[in-house]
Amino acid sequence: MQPDSKDAILERLQFAVAELEVISGIAEWERDSDLLAQVHTLIEGVRECIILALKRQPAPGPPDA
Repeated sequence: MQPDSKDAILERLQFAVAELEVISGIAEWERDSDLLAQVHTLIEGVRECIILALKRQPAPGPPDA
């Protein structure tokens, strides 16, 4: 994965977490416990993706000629 694409992916994932947190607030306000549980599951999944992307080592470059 190239650094530019990794940064773009991380940015989109962080934006997704922010959107899900807004939805979580709405679900909490509406007292929709089923939706709230589903949204929290999604948030945790996206956070796991962020952690995995941050831990991933860059792909090795071409061998020296």
